[in-house]
Amino acid sequence: MFKPLVVCKSIDLPGSDPDATRERAKAFWLSRGMKFTQDDYHVMIGKRGSMVANWTSFDQGQLLATVTLLFDKTEAVTARMEVNTIGQSMTDWTKAYFFLEMRTFASTLERSDALETEWRYFKKGRARAAFLWSCSAMLLGNHMPKKDRAFFLSVDDMVQSNLE
Repeated sequence: MFKPLVVCKSIDLPGSDPDATRERAKAFWLSRGMKFTQDDYHVMIGKRGSMVANWTSFDQGQLLATVTLLFDKTEAVTARMEVNTIGQSMTDWTKAYFFLEMRTFASTLERSDALETEWRYFKKGRARAAFLWSCSAMLLGNHMPKKDRAFFLSVDDMVQSNLE
């Protein structure tokens, strides 16, 4: 049975300007290909991707995904991303993409840091894994090295995820 990948993150931003936070959050997800279908003061919902991409793309940023942003009165943002995984082979690298994307969102709001060093490292490792995966009939490249797994798939700061 199909089970979406869900990644959530709560971000506390004490002393922040709620309007500026909303604009930065929206700008971040627009830059990641989201198109907002709901843009209310307390709730924003964005969607990206297509079913064709789910079956044909090796770019996780093209998969069907929905992000829901909740802005509360206590200067906190809760982000929930649900990724449609139909047609995908869910490797550690696939899951890590979405974890890193959510971490980048939090880092952008908290420190204006887009985690560029982490993304460069991730993309290099993912390219190597994709090559191994393709050349070995999907036998190699599914799992991350332990040190990468500990960093990229750590759920310490994630509210919820269904990694299994």
